[in-house]
Amino acid sequence: MTVERYEFRLTRLEEEVRELHRNQVDALASHMKKHQDLSLSNHKAIADLEQVVLKVTHDLKALSVKVDQNHIAMESYIDRRMESFEASVNQRFDHVDQRFEKVESDVSELKSEVSELKSDVSELKSDMYEVKSDIAEIKSLLKEKLV
Repeated sequence: MTVERYEFRLTRLEEEVRELHRNQVDALASHMKKHQDLSLSNHKAIADLEQVVLKVTHDLKALSVKVDQNHIAMESYIDRRMESFEASVNQRFDHVDQRFEKVESDVSELKSEVSELKSDVSELKSDMYEVKSDIAEIKSLLKEKLV
């Protein structure tokens, strides 16, 4: 009976070992499946992330091109405005220069006229002294005739 009992026990132990082995294999398979699923999930996440990085890189390049184009357009606009401003300022300075030349000419003409007037005043003074002298002489002659 002890041999049978040991055989039965041995059979039961073998079944338990097979069951444990099956459970370990199943657990290992389940663990490997989870690991494989995680690995696939990680690979998918990495691929998705790479796509996002590529899209963001593409968008940044496009934005950089746009910024460069806007910068060039702004420089061109500023250059045109500066040229227009310089032309306007130069035109105004030319107008001011012409006005100054006219004023200088008018001042020169006025100086000449003032000089002529001074000369005329001197002549008038001289004529007035002559007339006074003539009047004095006429008075003196009239007095003589009257006396």
